Amino acid sequence: MKYVIQQDHNLQILHVDNLMYETENRNLLNELTDLIGEGKNNVVVSLNQVQFLNSTGLRFLISLLTKSRNSGGDTVLIHVPEQVKKLLVMTKLQSIFPIFDTLDNVKATGIFLPQKALSDSESIN
Repeated sequence: MKYVIQQDHNLQILHVDNLMYETENRNLLNELTDLIGEGKNNVVVSLNQVQFLNSTGLRFLISLLTKSRNSGGDTVLIHVPEQVKKLLVMTKLQSIFPIFDTLDNVKATGIFLPQKALSDSESIN
């Protein structure tokens, strides 16, 4: 498995090429869990390199989503290939994962506003 975790303001952006192997997924999840524990709990998973997703990959995504939401953040998916979208629909997981075409689409929704911007907007209201 090859992966890169980038930070973009309050987002952790995970680029991964596969999620098929339990041991590799566990190590990656531990690394992301450490970041989530540091308050970096908004995760964007880019799946454009993932052509197939098995139950191990689905478990990884669900675990990541649970960890980020339990800490007050969220996990969203971007660049989801058609084959993976079909699997998410078949398993009804498309209803729990926010899915976007691009990172720009995620940012445009404002669902991951930086804390400072959120505080500023709240004080205006």
